[in-house]
Amino acid sequence: MKLRIITLALAGICLASPLSSLAATAVSATAPVSATQAGKADQALRKLVDGYFRENLALNPLNAPDMGVNTYNDRFGDYLSNDYLFRQKALETRYLEAIRKVDRSQLSADGQITYDVFLYDRQMALKGFDFPFWYLPLNHFYSKASTIAEQGSGEYGQPFATVRDYDNFLKKLDGFGRWADMAVQRMRQGQGEGVTLAAPLAKILEGQLRDYVPAKLEDSQFWKPVMHFPKNFSAADKARLTKAYRAKIQEVVNPAYLKLADFLKNEYQPRQTLGWQGLPNGAAWYQYLADLNTTTTLPAQQIHNIGKQEVARILGEMETVRQQVGFKGDLKAFWKYLQTDPKFFWTDPKQQVSDYVAFRDRVYPVLPKFFGLMPKAPYEVRAVPKESEDTAGVAYYNPGTPDGKRPGVFFVNTKPGQQLPKWSLETLAMHEAAPGHHFQIAIKQEQKGVPEYRKFRDYTAYEEGWAVYVESIGRELGMEKDPLQYFGKLNEEMLRAMRLVVDTGLHTQGWTIEQAEAYMLANSALGEGDVRSEVRRYLAIPGQALSYKVGQLTISRLRAESQQALGPRFDIRRFHDQVLGSGALPMSVLEAKVHNWVKSGG
Repeated sequence: MKLRIITLALAGICLASPLSSLAATAVSATAPVSATQAGKADQALRKLVDGYFRENLALNPLNAPDMGVNTYNDRFGDYLSNDYLFRQKALETRYLEAIRKVDRSQLSADGQITYDVFLYDRQMALKGFDFPFWYLPLNHFYSKASTIAEQGSGEYGQPFATVRDYDNFLKKLDGFGRWADMAVQRMRQGQGEGVTLAAPLAKILEGQLRDYVPAKLEDSQFWKPVMHFPKNFSAADKARLTKAYRAKIQEVVNPAYLKLADFLKNEYQPRQTLGWQGLPNGAAWYQYLADLNTTTTLPAQQIHNIGKQEVARILGEMETVRQQVGFKGDLKAFWKYLQTDPKFFWTDPKQQVSDYVAFRDRVYPVLPKFFGLMPKAPYEVRAVPKESEDTAGVAYYNPGTPDGKRPGVFFVNTKPGQQLPKWSLETLAMHEAAPGHHFQIAIKQEQKGVPEYRKFRDYTAYEEGWAVYVESIGRELGMEKDPLQYFGKLNEEMLRAMRLVVDTGLHTQGWTIEQAEAYMLANSALGEGDVRSEVRRYLAIPGQALSYKVGQLTISRLRAESQQALGPRFDIRRFHDQVLGSGALPMSVLEAKVHNWVKSGG
């Protein structure tokens, strides 16, 4: 979400993160190899990384359906036993040793990208074993307990199309029961090691776990597939499965959730400190999580300082917009006006969708001037389904199929109280759809000959960083001419900037919840409810919220550096193609790729 990309990078926001040894290797020049040599070397590398992909899925099968792999639909996975931890670390070690034996110089340019990504991931995975994550097996934001409930609803990757699919999930639920038992054991052990959840988070988690056990069994997430049997199921199969699902929910699923919740209430001793610095070796652990999520090596203190600089800059720009539109009150009054005046919100859902469609039709003709790579798949705008309005958020993007036969869909929430105001339309559409997530995901899917490993590898710093970067070039694309639409961009940007300050403040500087909430309320138009949930999110998943802004700032810096180095040879279309053309990458690998592109003359 940055307008003046070059000015930003060169005028005080220093994001020159030190390159990892991986990235330093990647930018070094290599002698050209023949197509035949590279072809053979690339094939061998692909066999290696796809071998890891298969072995890792076998060890971690829970999310395999989301990747289109249905081999393990009846398996939940282990994740917490000593045997699992040993096998996972051994897998990472074995493949790290294997990738280090590969001669990178013999690979094609794209093969070198695969090499760099795979090496980076194995190094980071092994580094993670320095910290006892197994003592913190769940939180209220991310949890295998929530993942299995999502799958059990039939609305996500787990298939419920055949009788075998239904039977597979029954077996998978037995695995969830065993995992819940092991989670309690690990949390008990964590108490002895001083590795526990912060008290406020344990309380939230307990309530969330109990919510998965409704008073009426038929209201359970896990009952939904029973309510939606395929029409071709026989009466006998329906009767058997109905009985089996009822028994499984009563005897395995509900007891597992309640066991976890009761343990948290009656036995668990959460820590009274808040941030990760309150854990053993907590400072190093938090820095690792910051590195993992941002895919950089920026020190936490530097991230904190960058955030403060950005907050101050954005406040200044917001004040300029206030003056431009002639609002007489101060900035806080301006925020309240924009968030509460009825004229800024739709009352007709069809008109809201139509307005987003009109923006799509306005922005798309402009994009070929800025992008050489354009996705083949189109995108549609639809209203969030009625049954999901209360939980779906303000908007989201669902990818289409790689062959382009099913378009991507940009869903907007049209329910009053759940929609973003009209002045956020352009920023939201660019972020979620074109040229944001729709471009990045569709182009990634449409790559040819890419290993399975890279097709399904995600990096929040890259994906959200790209979408936030797209917000920053709105005026360059000819959008955001209305000052209030530009304010919409600033409003979203402020949240990402505050995250840098608050996340690091909580985990490295001893901030209290009250201090974090006060900071966000003082510097943004966010309501108290939003601030409350945001702060607790940062406590639960430290470092994750840093990825959005750090990713954007890194892409912006790379653009500024490339433009300065190439001068009149710089082509914005080719720069964007470099960023998008290899799919999701760690920032260090993307940086190396762009540096190589600049060295080659752009």
